Amino acid sequence: MSFLTGKKTYIVVGLFAVAFVLAIVFKVVVPEEIYGIMAALGLAAFRAAIADINGNTGWKTYLAAVAVFVISLLSLLGVALPLEIIYGVLSALGVVGVRGAVKKLTE
Repeated sequence: MSFLTGKKTYIVVGLFAVAFVLAIVFKVVVPEEIYGIMAALGLAAFRAAIADINGNTGWKTYLAAVAVFVISLLSLLGVALPLEIIYGVLSALGVVGVRGAVKKLTE
């Protein structure tokens, strides 16, 4: 999958753009869980880019990204979850993980 090297974040941004155009221009109802899945993919791609720079392979950001992806997928399949609380906690965990990785870049 070397063809994806350096392109993952751009792919996620493109997916967000497609969802936005579908929702705004074509009035297609895009489930909110789709945005959660794309955010998880974007966070993981961003964290992977940091790992490529300095070899830091911290686990917190990846855990948050995987959890957001799974929770969004479950919600999309109809499993009722208190998403606001779950996304808030997982987003905080992801931000802490990225913050730690960026800090290590400057050391």
